[in-house]
Amino acid sequence: MGPVIFSRWHSAFTIRMGHHMQLTRTRTSWLLIAMCLALLAALTSSTIAAQPSTPEGDIVEPPFETFGALPWQEPPGAAPWLVEDVTDGDTIRVIESENEGDPDPWWEPIRMIGVDAPERDGPHTDEECYGTEASAFLTRLLPEGTTVYLQVDDDENDANQTFNDDGLEVDDFDRLLVHVFIRADGTDDYYLVTEVLALGGYVDVKDYGDNSYFADELQDAEDIARDKNRGLWGACGT
Repeated sequence: MGPVIFSRWHSAFTIRMGHHMQLTRTRTSWLLIAMCLALLAALTSSTIAAQPSTPEGDIVEPPFETFGALPWQEPPGAAPWLVEDVTDGDTIRVIESENEGDPDPWWEPIRMIGVDAPERDGPHTDEECYGTEASAFLTRLLPEGTTVYLQVDDDENDANQTFNDDGLEVDDFDRLLVHVFIRADGTDDYYLVTEVLALGGYVDVKDYGDNSYFADELQDAEDIARDKNRGLWGACGT
């Protein structure tokens, strides 16, 4: 990838913990407001008809499975890219939107931070329990051409991290380490893809060291999936 493209990545992907706290406060505030409105409706039900906690039309059910994941605000600093294809249950390839329609576009491999999906059968991997299902679900969630929003986590260079020449963190296979969001059409609701995967039981939450902005949310999502025996937790005897 050329230096012009990477300069856009580096400038667009700057994020700090304050942004994550802002997103968390937004979701928490939304829940508190909904709870208060529901309580008010219950207390006044004897005299007036209960009103919906959110005005009709403000909540739009996304056209994809979320397993109950709550939406986030637009991720600060996130850059929009297009899905080229899904490699497996936690890895995708993306291209720049201006390259849509290019028969041979330059693509970037993306490894989603915070989770580990079971392997599917491939040239260099052996099939693991629920690997095929995890890949199939991610393919349905992110079909080719889907716009995704990519956001870096911790970009401070230390001994436990590897960065490419343009200052972006990569793993041992030179895949960029980022968080991936998808937006529900016609709304300002963004869903953290790894949270959806964890809630569905398609991945195992994994420690990514300093890349921990969404660690608590992902662990909570996995706990819910385990309790409900969803996905690999019910199928694989783990």
